Amino acid sequence: MLVRTVTADDQPWIRAFLDERWGGQEQVANGETFRPADLPGYLAEIDGEIVGYAAVREGADGAEIAVIEALRPQEGIGSALVAASIEYARSIGSPVLRAITTNDNWVAQAFYVALGFRPVETRPGAVTESRKIKPQIPLEGADGTPITDELEYELTLEPASG
Repeated sequence: MLVRTVTADDQPWIRAFLDERWGGQEQVANGETFRPADLPGYLAEIDGEIVGYAAVREGADGAEIAVIEALRPQEGIGSALVAASIEYARSIGSPVLRAITTNDNWVAQAFYVALGFRPVETRPGAVTESRKIKPQIPLEGADGTPITDELEYELTLEPASG
């Protein structure tokens, strides 16, 4: 697997991916709207096929994984994208890397914990509020769980060595 930095040539794929899998170019988290395609990001490839994408955004007090998705689960793609995101966060001097998911996404919750992230905040009703900005956000997860809350995870970063 190759994980590489996104280039301008990747923009058509990223925009189509966001439209198809994330409900459009704009995303909403913690009450903020952002455009992942405009952020630093990474693509994972296996044999020339794109199999994962992550974008990272910089905040005042740390970096955040803005979008992450592995198109082939259980192959280490998500972990490799998180590793690239950690290195980016370190390179900009961020003391932490955050990730936000929703209350219905049990897989993401377990994934972040397995990678050493710790839960730091639950924002009840945050997704309900986000729907006022982005009505395309589904009401229910794949298992029928109502999507209402954001859960924030955080990984404390050691400074980059060297």
